[in-house]
Amino acid sequence: MKDLTLYKIRDIEFNPDDFIEQSKIIKEKFDIYNKHIEFCPFDTHFLIMQMLKYEARNSNLIEGIYTSNIDILASDDPTSKKITNYLRSLKTAIKDFQKVNIFTKKSILDIHKNLFDNIISTDAINATPGQWRIRNAKIANHTPPNPLYIDEYIDDYIEWLNDDSIWADLPLQVKGPIKVAIAHAYFEKIHPFSDGNGRVGRILINLIINSFGLSNNSCFFLSKSILENQFEYYVQLEKIDSNTNYKDWIKFFLNLIIQQLDINIDVIKKCINLLLDFKNDSLLESNLEKRLLKTKIIKFIAKYPIFTYTKLEKSILNNEEISIDLIKTCFDELSKKFSIKQLKGTSFLEFVDFTNIIV
Repeated sequence: MKDLTLYKIRDIEFNPDDFIEQSKIIKEKFDIYNKHIEFCPFDTHFLIMQMLKYEARNSNLIEGIYTSNIDILASDDPTSKKITNYLRSLKTAIKDFQKVNIFTKKSILDIHKNLFDNIISTDAINATPGQWRIRNAKIANHTPPNPLYIDEYIDDYIEWLNDDSIWADLPLQVKGPIKVAIAHAYFEKIHPFSDGNGRVGRILINLIINSFGLSNNSCFFLSKSILENQFEYYVQLEKIDSNTNYKDWIKFFLNLIIQQLDINIDVIKKCINLLLDFKNDSLLESNLEKRLLKTKIIKFIAKYPIFTYTKLEKSILNNEEISIDLIKTCFDELSKKFSIKQLKGTSFLEFVDFTNIIV
């Protein structure tokens, strides 16, 4: 490699002892998170789907791409092409990685290509989906490698990612988080694409975490904690533009993982409490028909926390002989006990108790 714009990934320096305590905390919190998911008293499928949607939304928001809560929560498939593409790109990347359990150049190119699939815009065209950039780039004060050398930098990056012998003497609980931190930062320093580097890099975070088996669930994401610490995130990245000492960056990144784990654990705990509230309310309902009807309503608005009453009613009826008046009565009773409100200026209703948890 003749290009000297960027240091080599194997030249990065750090002292593992500096991160023993953080790594221990991460291991403990992943154990708690995994147990909550495994022994959760409700089907976590819909909750995970909402978390997936908000990973897409938060990752795009970091890039200044806004998507409304209505677009995210009112249907199975958001109308925003950038959100649906991110979801498909993420899900496909997870599925493909699980088949081979190695990182490849093609897998990175495919992630990028899927992000811009069927988007017709100047930005999408200029991003040259699924191809390395062909022009020089400048990111703040950082000059990424010349396009002629991107292939070589990526080859080194892929080889390093797949090299299980790196830091062989380190415990997995220390090695895993450190490798995720370095891999994310270095990918952003290569900046291999004309556009979409941040989104590809955040999808790679998920894949690398999965490769170490830190989470029993393949859907652990960092975009929310990055978004909440966005200014410091860019400050810390800038510090390693030409500096191979990654101590501060790794420390910062491991704190992001800890913060995200706290967020996820809190989400599950609050969802469990909300479920218990529903069950307690159901036990107080002496009329069996109303109890069953309220259960159907709750299941619907938990799946679609932003909804129209027409869609709710249609879903409940679904060829069943149920009184429309009874549906309205049950819904009104639930609305008085739980926070279900009209979204101003729209025909949509919001299940506020639930959206406050997941948003």
